[in-house]
Amino acid sequence: MIPAELFWIIDSTITATFDRVRLDTNLSPEKRLQFAVLKDALWTFAERRKRHAVQKNVRKWIFGEGIPGWPFSFESICEVFDISASHLRNLCREYDAKANRQKHKRAA
Repeated sequence: MIPAELFWIIDSTITATFDRVRLDTNLSPEKRLQFAVLKDALWTFAERRKRHAVQKNVRKWIFGEGIPGWPFSFESICEVFDISASHLRNLCREYDAKANRQKHKRAA
């Protein structure tokens, strides 16, 4: 099951990928770990109640360039699961903009 917080970020294509991966009983332990890393990072990104340092690290991981060939870089994990890293980054940016607008509305 996909946490409700993530529905604000991901679209139907990525939701379908998440469901396919979650139900795939033939995934290697490494790929299951990669999937867990991606899901946790997106959850942390969406939650916004984490400590500033944790949020900063997640943002750096998602929006940074990563280490080429490292199996746990954002790009590598997206590639393993056939997810467009740039598309997912754009969805995160859109979520960020929406969350910031809502935050400013509440403060006003």
